[in-house]
Amino acid sequence: MAVSEKYNALLFDRLHGQINALPESRNAAESAALEQLLSGQELDTDTVQDIGGHRVELAGVPDSLIGEFSTRSRLIEARVDELIAQWQDGHEGTRPSKAEVLRLRQQATLETRTPKAEATETLAEKMVGWRDRAVAGGHDPSDIVSAALGHDRRTVTADQLTGQAQQAMAAWVLADASIRRTTFTRANVLASAERVLALVRFPTAQERHDAADALVEKALEQAVAMTPDRMTAPPDFDPVLSAPRDRSGLDHQRTDGRWTTQQVMADEDYLMSRVRATDAPTLATDTLSGQVAAVTTASGHPLSADQARATKHVLSSPAGLDAIIGPAGTGKTTTMAAVATLWAAQHGEGSVVGLAPSAVAAGVLGDELGVPTENTAKWLWESVGNGAAARAQRVTQLQARLTELWEQPDTEARTRALNRATARLAQEHAEQARYTLRPGQLLIVDEASMVGTAPLAELARQADAAGAKVLLVGDPAQLEAVEAGGFLGWMDRAEDVDVARLDQVWRFRNEWERKASLRLRTGDKDVLETYDEQGRLHGDPKQDAADTAYRAWLNDKREGLSTILIASDNTTVADLNTRAQLDLIEAGLVDIDTTVTLRSEVRAGVGDEVLARRNDRSLRDDTGAFIANGTRLTLTGINPDGSAQATNESTGGTVTLDVDYLASSTELGYATTAHRSQGVTVDTGHTVVEVGQSRELFYVAMTRGRMANHAYVDLEADDHPSPDQWDLLHKTPGANTPVGALKAVLDHSTAERAAHEVSAAERAWANDLGRLVHEFEFLDWAERAERTHAWIDAAYPDPAVNQAMRDPETWNRLVKVDPARTYTEPPSDADTPDTVLTHCQAPPAVSVLEAPPAAEDAPLAAARNEVRAHLFTELDHRVAATRAEQPEWLLPLAEQGASDEDLRAVLLWRAVSNQDDAEEALGRAPEDRSSLAHHYQRAEACVSRLMHAPADEPAPSPEPGDVEDTRAQTSAQVAALTDDALDFSWVNDLPDEAGHDQLPPPAWELDPEEPDWTPSR
Repeated sequence: MAVSEKYNALLFDRLHGQINALPESRNAAESAALEQLLSGQELDTDTVQDIGGHRVELAGVPDSLIGEFSTRSRLIEARVDELIAQWQDGHEGTRPSKAEVLRLRQQATLETRTPKAEATETLAEKMVGWRDRAVAGGHDPSDIVSAALGHDRRTVTADQLTGQAQQAMAAWVLADASIRRTTFTRANVLASAERVLALVRFPTAQERHDAADALVEKALEQAVAMTPDRMTAPPDFDPVLSAPRDRSGLDHQRTDGRWTTQQVMADEDYLMSRVRATDAPTLATDTLSGQVAAVTTASGHPLSADQARATKHVLSSPAGLDAIIGPAGTGKTTTMAAVATLWAAQHGEGSVVGLAPSAVAAGVLGDELGVPTENTAKWLWESVGNGAAARAQRVTQLQARLTELWEQPDTEARTRALNRATARLAQEHAEQARYTLRPGQLLIVDEASMVGTAPLAELARQADAAGAKVLLVGDPAQLEAVEAGGFLGWMDRAEDVDVARLDQVWRFRNEWERKASLRLRTGDKDVLETYDEQGRLHGDPKQDAADTAYRAWLNDKREGLSTILIASDNTTVADLNTRAQLDLIEAGLVDIDTTVTLRSEVRAGVGDEVLARRNDRSLRDDTGAFIANGTRLTLTGINPDGSAQATNESTGGTVTLDVDYLASSTELGYATTAHRSQGVTVDTGHTVVEVGQSRELFYVAMTRGRMANHAYVDLEADDHPSPDQWDLLHKTPGANTPVGALKAVLDHSTAERAAHEVSAAERAWANDLGRLVHEFEFLDWAERAERTHAWIDAAYPDPAVNQAMRDPETWNRLVKVDPARTYTEPPSDADTPDTVLTHCQAPPAVSVLEAPPAAEDAPLAAARNEVRAHLFTELDHRVAATRAEQPEWLLPLAEQGASDEDLRAVLLWRAVSNQDDAEEALGRAPEDRSSLAHHYQRAEACVSRLMHAPADEPAPSPEPGDVEDTRAQTSAQVAALTDDALDFSWVNDLPDEAGHDQLPPPAWELDPEEPDWTPSR
């Protein structure tokens, strides 16, 4: 029986946690397995440097076969030929013009789009189809395999990877993981290890796995653990619940542990120190209110109340690192402009510098603020990066040249050489000065959530050294950095950090949408009903979401509205661009009699909108702005040499785009992705939403339009086939309405948190009372289950009776009564589970707050009591803290003389029911048959006894002996705790039962006395 069929619920969590490592591990395993399959002969491969890493391709495969399996391009070409033939049949055999061929090609592109899948082919069916296609194309599969095989087996064995080599590679692995994420899991590090080993060949797949695992362990040894370690388990523990390094299923460091690096922690520490510093330049506060009141916006209005507050806060705060945080449409740019104007008025021209994550955004920021701006990456490159290093090298060479010239005789040639050298030296120093902060400057970093922690720390260090101030502006609920980030979000959430906030939304014409957008930002799923009622959400299992969105976008464009069409992936964007171009050609708005070639061999004519995809500072329009990645242009003319005249949408200036730039760095620009849409404001927005995309992307896409924002989602039919027969990858059934589908999007937040936040959360989770209670109750049930197994084996040796006693229908009830301790009759082969249940005495209730039986030496009991000891320690801390803080709910209990035991019961109930913030001591009562009922009953009994005691008589405390016994036994258990492995081997015998293929409800909804899975032997 496959492990996944026994532990599907538990395995889901494991699979989900490993999702980042799966692609890298799969690629590595496929390569190794293919090599082994081919009798150990080495594969002849070509190595291609791909975006994000190396790609190893199988050499020897004919180009014609590759073309055959480049399905989309092959289908397009075939359809183009068909359409041309049809055109010729209708035009007396004449060849269509270039313009007509382009129209036909676009038609073919649209017609060959992948339709919605009506059925799912099995792998075997696909393989047969692949072979048939290869043979039909004139290829012999055996010849192809032979051509791909080499003879020299160049592999590396594990013993050849010395300790020094392993340490170096482990450092690279850790660097790769930490660049991508602020905190990372074991699975993330495994993915990095596979990337580092991408070009290393091993004799077998197992050796490759072992090498990758070894690198992971060495990398994690160099990392900083965020998650506390937990209990141990024997090496032969079940592989689903266990892990390498002998850790148990309750060890959250292994299953969900997170790590970071010393550098990330140091960068965050420094940034936090600058947030709390009080040495930054400010403006005089005595006249500041009047100055802010006098500021007017571009439309001639005064600042809004929140914008004025934010402006005053920034200008008067001595914090070295400050922030303005505002949702989409709240006027962050307006506020920045006010800050820049007033700062420059006191500190002088050039005292404000702006940075943005892209060159286009930097250009827009400069226009809005009227200050010098730069791309953040460019600033760092020129200030401390390779640009600065190259400049320093040139300066050193020029200084050496000057020294050499001064030692030469005074001649006219020497004078000219000196003049040239000094002029070049001055130029180098002036260029460096452009990227050097000075005292009294304000460095504004726009879209700061998209800037990583390491770059922010470097900018803060530069400002600190120069005596300048850094202002971060952005929204952590929108797009985040592609590298390790999350610091702006920490500033937003930290209770002791005072940042400026904007809360009045101005962008949207409709008042309801202003309010709704704020709820959308926080992931409030109920707001989807509002959007649906307003006709903003669209989805139909029988319709294509991209097609519906496109038709709505085109309609708005024909109405003369500025509109944006947003898709979730580049393939959909390309299809929508092609379709838009074709419709505009048909409408006479684009002329393709003469065309230019864009990227991917796409043709464009006069009137087409194109998008630049590469910064080129040598290409400048007549306003002086250079063409940057993301610049939107409209082609206005095509020159005989293949270059094109274009208008820059941002500046209105004209520019000539050369043939090479057009072919390598431009594409049609009608549709775009959500990433490229941030910062855009139009009349209407239409976004195609992919189920599984993040809340942050969705929020950005749904806040671009002033008048309306629409979302379009593909819905699956109820009977949509799935290769996942156990439903491991589906937490809930597929949604059949847009609201249902989009709820999953709002649940999926990818906003990164600072390492310090994660560390605090992991420590809190390690001591979470609710978690400890559930672990205790699980271990108690597991102990009884193991005891019941042993009792059945001893009492009923007959195989048939033995098996009957393990009937899944009665197993949970049997474990609950604990027959090994409560069965009052002698065992008989005539016994049935019902007989046993009838003659069992009621088992004593087991509570985490009660002392355990005197003699408990079973491994599971030791584990349970270890959890109990941990829980008691945490409860004592909670009781002391509660008495010190005196929350409102405690006061009536304290007046009645509530004991520590009373407070333990109440605090435990509040924790397990997730009601730590409840205003009343008990909060909400549990529902009938809730697994939490016994915790509530104990707490309720304590509260009832206290509140009903006579006013002049304190409530009775628990008997001293009870408390002392519990204390003494718990103390003894703590003293006796060891790191010896715990025996969980019974878990290996969990059942193989039909009907256990659905995910269970959350642990807090289960009766701990009746777990939803049934052990059998």
